[in-house]
Amino acid sequence: MLLPAILLIAGFVVLLKASDYTVRHSIALSRQSGISEIIIGFVLVAIGTSVPEMSIAVISSLHGNGSLSFGNLIGANVALLTLIFGVMALIGFKIQKERLMEINQAVIFTAIIAVFLIYLMKVDIAFGLFSIILFYAFLKNIYSEEKRFERKRHPKDRKKTAKILLYLLASIALVVAGAEMITKSATEISALFGLGNTVIGATLLAVGTTIPEFSVNIMALRRKDINLAIGDSIGSIVTNITLVLGIASIISPIYIDASGRLALVTMLVASGIFLYFATHLKLKKEQGLILIASYIIFLYLMLSGAAV
Repeated sequence: MLLPAILLIAGFVVLLKASDYTVRHSIALSRQSGISEIIIGFVLVAIGTSVPEMSIAVISSLHGNGSLSFGNLIGANVALLTLIFGVMALIGFKIQKERLMEINQAVIFTAIIAVFLIYLMKVDIAFGLFSIILFYAFLKNIYSEEKRFERKRHPKDRKKTAKILLYLLASIALVVAGAEMITKSATEISALFGLGNTVIGATLLAVGTTIPEFSVNIMALRRKDINLAIGDSIGSIVTNITLVLGIASIISPIYIDASGRLALVTMLVASGIFLYFATHLKLKKEQGLILIASYIIFLYLMLSGAAV
């Protein structure tokens, strides 16, 4: 028990630190190529902060343990909609009307996919290819909506670009190493406690892998960059359930068990609560407490065996 716990903690340290470097170098590379700040915030940073989920999804699927990845992805989305937005509401921020349509589209988009997942009971290569196409369509839609903003171009320095790219690849390699440690240790711990891999993924791993989003959002709020904070969270939600889950299901089919269905239903409820608050532009301390309480209920349901 002690060794898996140590490896799990060490894996999280490596994963989170490497993820931070991955996000930083991704942003630096995008700026070097002249991509607009809005695209960086809503798309690139969201993809960057989803690297932990992506790495765990790939590693666990290669090991034939897709339920761990599935639980992690759905649990991460629940954490984003409730815990992270709840904490952000306590800190204090206001949803801007001009971003409301993008927020609603993204959350409703993922909720529709969740409904299909509940009835599918299994995701395979067909779902994977379809979800990746949906992800591309989402990116294209965001780009089309934001192309009216002026792109900030920087002089291209090939040596600087190559250096950034080298650092980025090294960061990604460390993320994969951390994900390998986490996947193996989490599987051993779940077996010791008699918990399903979906439950472990939706609780323990989900909290850990959403730390990059949390740290980016707190930093963005401190800099008064509300759009970056909202864009990162919403973008990560879409990325998790389309691109990441799609890649994982292509590598190995994933069977959705009772715990997975419970997590999906909870995500739908969380989406509804969040959309209600967002549509009414109300996300203050009171709403933040409700969202955090919703996440605590989710953890209780998952860990108490309500899905069994």
